[in-house]
Amino acid sequence: MTNISDYFYEEVEELKENKFALLPCPNRTVFYGSSSFRLWNNMEENLNRKDIINLGFGGSTLEAANFYFESLVIPFQPKSIVFYGGDNDIGNGDTPEIIAQNLFKFLRKIETHVGSNYPFTFVSIKPSVERAHMIPDIQKSNKLIQNELAKWPNKHYIDIHFEMLNNDGTVREELFIEDGLHMNQLGYDIWTKAILNRADDIF
Repeated sequence: MTNISDYFYEEVEELKENKFALLPCPNRTVFYGSSSFRLWNNMEENLNRKDIINLGFGGSTLEAANFYFESLVIPFQPKSIVFYGGDNDIGNGDTPEIIAQNLFKFLRKIETHVGSNYPFTFVSIKPSVERAHMIPDIQKSNKLIQNELAKWPNKHYIDIHFEMLNNDGTVREELFIEDGLHMNQLGYDIWTKAILNRADDIF
């Protein structure tokens, strides 16, 4: 089995090379997680903020986010974290229960390093054309995530999932690029609005 450090090593090292040049830069909000953040190239423009750092890396899972947390996130001393993950976990075959367990481990890491009251926001797992057959597991995972976050102080949940579905529960195909997995600007417009609606919790 491939070790996490082997699987993500090159991309994470490239990310460090590009982003660590910004250090020291405390009191920014870190966006951490998978390629839905990494590919959000105009994040600062969309959110109209300069005090953010995008630390998304492709293929990231909650397990990988746990693994790299100390080396990738902590050096920035962020004032808060916005996280997107779980999408690839489900794609890799993890159950909703495993995803919730890995979120718990991640929250424990946050508690250990920056305190239990540290502001953390989880963007719900999105539906997609490519993983439409996994929507029941995605929705169950989102529910377990929301329940877990409710147990912790200053932990927030942003639901973008249902905004990305049609009224009949099918995926809004117009929100995605050709691969059916990653979003175009229409998809990011939904995320932008949802995040800005919770700006007081995040920033």
